[in-house]
Amino acid sequence: MDHFYVVTTAAAFGLYVYLLHSIQRRFLRQFWALFTYLLILLFTVLVDATLVYGKMPQLWGYPQTRIFYFNDLLRQGVVYLLVISLIFSAVRGSERFRWLGRWLVLGALLLAVLFVWFHQDENVALWMTNVIRNLSLVAMLMNLLLWVLLMKKRTADRTLLLVTTGLGLQMAGEAMGQSLRLMAKSTTEIGNLVLVLAHLCCLMVWFLAFKPRKQTRRAA
Repeated sequence: MDHFYVVTTAAAFGLYVYLLHSIQRRFLRQFWALFTYLLILLFTVLVDATLVYGKMPQLWGYPQTRIFYFNDLLRQGVVYLLVISLIFSAVRGSERFRWLGRWLVLGALLLAVLFVWFHQDENVALWMTNVIRNLSLVAMLMNLLLWVLLMKKRTADRTLLLVTTGLGLQMAGEAMGQSLRLMAKSTTEIGNLVLVLAHLCCLMVWFLAFKPRKQTRRAA
C-alpha cells in the first residue's frame, strides 16, 4: 500500500504542474480561484509528503498529525471558496439569480463557522474529520446547485462543465471517505483510499478540461 501512495502522490504532483501551466497560459482570468487552489494543493501535499516519506514526527515545532489536519482543513476551505466563486461567475449578469450568490456566501460562511464550533473536541483528529466531512457535504450540494444554474443558462462552456464535474466527484468522495474514517478503525484505510482515488479522478477530469483540443476543419 505504501508503494501505491508513492505512485498516486507522484501522479498528483505531475497533474498539479500540468494544470497550473495550462491555466496560467490560457484560462487564468476565468479560473483564478482554481489556480489558487492548485497552488495550495501543490504546497500542502509537498509538506505532507515530506513528513510521511521523510519520517519526520514534527515540522516547525508542530506535531505531524496537527499539520496533516491543518493542511486538510485549508484545502477544504479553499474548495469551499472555489465553488462559491464559480457560482458567482455563473450568475454574473443575471438579475434573476444575483440574489442567490449573496445569500449563498453568507449561508456558507455561517455554516462553516458553526461546524468548527459545534464539533469542537480535545481529539483534534476527530474534530477536524467531522468539520471536513460536513464542509464536503455542503460543498457538494453547492456544486450540484452550480450544475443546475449552468443547465438553466444552457452554457456551452465545456471547460467549466468539466471543472464542475471534477469538483462533484471529489466532494462526493471526500464526504464518503471522511465518513468511513469516522466509522471505525477498521474502515480508516478504506476511507483514505476513497479520498485518494476521488481526488485523482477529479484531477483527471480537469486534465481533460484543460487539454488543448484539435480544431476540426470544415469541408469546403
